[in-house]
Amino acid sequence: MVLIEDEGKYWVVGIGAVLIVMLVFGLLALGVIKIDLPPSPANNVEVVWGGNHILVMWDESDSLDVKGYNVYRSRTAGEQGELLNSELITKTFWQDYELYEGGNYYYVVKAVDEIQEDMSFNQLNYHLDKIAPKSLKLKINDGDSYTSNKIVSLTLGANAADECKLQNEGEKWTEWFEYTSTINWTLSNADGLKIINLICRDYAYNEALPISSYITLDQTAPLITIISPVEQTINSELFELTFEVTDGSGDSECQILIDNIIIETIKGKGIFKNNYSVGYHQHNLRIECVDVAGNKQIIENKFSISYDPEAIRYECILNNGSTTTYTRDITIEIFADLAQNCKLNNYLGETINYTNFNNIEWQLTEGYGLKTVYVECFNDNNISLGNLNKNVHYLAPIDPSTNSGDEPTNDDYSTTPKNVWISIEDGERYFNSRHVVLDISARYASSCRLKNENEANYCDWFTYTERKSWELSFGDGIKTVSLQCKNNIGDSKIEDDTITIDTIPPNIATRLNAEGLEGGQILLTWDSPSDSDINNYDIYRRVAMIGLAAQSGGTGPHAYADYQFVDTSSSTNWIDGDTSSGVTYEYKIKTVDKAGNKAELSNSVSAMADSEAPEIILYSPSNGAHYNSNPIPLSFAVYDDITTMVFCYKKVDGDLTSLGYLQSGQTHIFHFDVSGNGNYNIEIICEDEVNNEESESSRFSFGYEDDEDDEEDDNEESGGHTPDY
Repeated sequence: MVLIEDEGKYWVVGIGAVLIVMLVFGLLALGVIKIDLPPSPANNVEVVWGGNHILVMWDESDSLDVKGYNVYRSRTAGEQGELLNSELITKTFWQDYELYEGGNYYYVVKAVDEIQEDMSFNQLNYHLDKIAPKSLKLKINDGDSYTSNKIVSLTLGANAADECKLQNEGEKWTEWFEYTSTINWTLSNADGLKIINLICRDYAYNEALPISSYITLDQTAPLITIISPVEQTINSELFELTFEVTDGSGDSECQILIDNIIIETIKGKGIFKNNYSVGYHQHNLRIECVDVAGNKQIIENKFSISYDPEAIRYECILNNGSTTTYTRDITIEIFADLAQNCKLNNYLGETINYTNFNNIEWQLTEGYGLKTVYVECFNDNNISLGNLNKNVHYLAPIDPSTNSGDEPTNDDYSTTPKNVWISIEDGERYFNSRHVVLDISARYASSCRLKNENEANYCDWFTYTERKSWELSFGDGIKTVSLQCKNNIGDSKIEDDTITIDTIPPNIATRLNAEGLEGGQILLTWDSPSDSDINNYDIYRRVAMIGLAAQSGGTGPHAYADYQFVDTSSSTNWIDGDTSSGVTYEYKIKTVDKAGNKAELSNSVSAMADSEAPEIILYSPSNGAHYNSNPIPLSFAVYDDITTMVFCYKKVDGDLTSLGYLQSGQTHIFHFDVSGNGNYNIEIICEDEVNNEESESSRFSFGYEDDEDDEEDDNEESGGHTPDY
């Protein structure tokens, strides 16, 4: 309070002060004078990682007169730090890209009205990781040096990696994908050394230094040239084989086969020469070579060997040269100077090997008439010397009343049947019917009998035969058939054979799926049923018909022909490589068990084969164009005969940017900026749904003009660029 000595003046001043206070309150009431309090702070402030930046987010302040927000950053807790924005932020977020090192970043958000910030201090922290993944590893096909398949298996290793990307040397990088320890990869097409590059990063986009691994792709089989023998007749026991092997990958392993018998295996390259011995007749020479990458080449040739019959003997004599016999038991003598062993058999009978060729005891098949003994001998290289087939007439015994005593009257044996054995369905372990065929062998037998395992008695004796139809006992499971044979001396011991009968079809394979692959291939995958005796899967396919074919037998625009069996698979996947691009194929499969039972057809799936890459027409930037201002116009058309959408990328001097999925058959327009004067290369890369890829590129230049008016004139006349001539 102001004291004034003059009492009259005191009252005047007091009344004046009251009037001033009343005036101020009146002006406040009328809104002429305002008291501006600090605004309320921003609500729900958060700090998160934005992929390659720190993202600060908040909800609006409750104050209605807030004009914007300021964001402060500090590296020390409790300090407000530096102001990041040069102008008030009108949105409710801030992206901080200026992150130069790892550690803690502290942020404060302030609401601002016309004259002041809010008075709060709510500081939030984000810890930034700037340490890249370590110990990157990349191995191709478990460290193999060569491969014959473009599709290889990669083994990746990286500590603290979240994402990786790969690149064939000289090609574009893939998109970032989630880190995995194994992945299939497709090499570039041409043969040669293939280098694969790998980069990995963590969640904070810290990238490790790239590493590389390499493998040699060799899809070319070795070249084999037979120098001798050519198709000719050689008058010698020995012949000289000379051939040459060339291959770009190095040594090859070659097998030499004569008449499908492996004679020798050699390894190397160049010219090979050696002498071999074979029998006298026509031979088939076959050489199979496999290079270090697994590529196989086969070449065949035919030649004949002719011996001097007076110098080398190869002959078979039955019963001392007699053309007739009154018993089934005969003797055989073989004269084969070059033979190491011989094989003998009757028609449909057992084959027996012999190394001693003198006085071989042999039994003909039962029944009178002309009998043939089949003889084939082999040299020390296991090459056949040819067939020696000899005939003899097995005659009925002479009537005893007219018998002179020099000839036997019946088959009198000196021993019980020998070499007795039985085989069910040619030795199969599984079968799907109780009606089977038995193979029977019993030397010196006149009759035999059979029984099933659960039967008390044998069937009646029947005349010995080498094949007989038989019915097994009812029901599925393991079945045993016993055999006993006899002659005038006595009974043989009992022999048996077993087989598992299974008449129940397996369950149907499930979740059949078809997927188009690059190059027109189609991959089928499915789930195996729970059966424990699955043997294989039969693959069935049919092709879509369009137009007249559909009208004649179909019910719509995509009618189908009948399913055709195309292949079998022992695993739960199969690749169809025999396709035509643009054709739709539909598939079903059948499960087959070990007994040959087949399940019903599975569900059907379809896929279209696509081996054609998209076509790209790049309109701008045209090759040699010059631009003097940003943005640069990008215009191109993409066409694909199969798919309606393709995925495209833009790469400017190695900087790859996704353009997303684009409509096929249309022209697409984009714009982009470049950062400085110079020459640039732009490449448009598009791939269809099965990763068939095509690219188109051009080169252009960029440079600002000194005269801005001239620059504007140029832009108006040429659309922003002027071609260089």
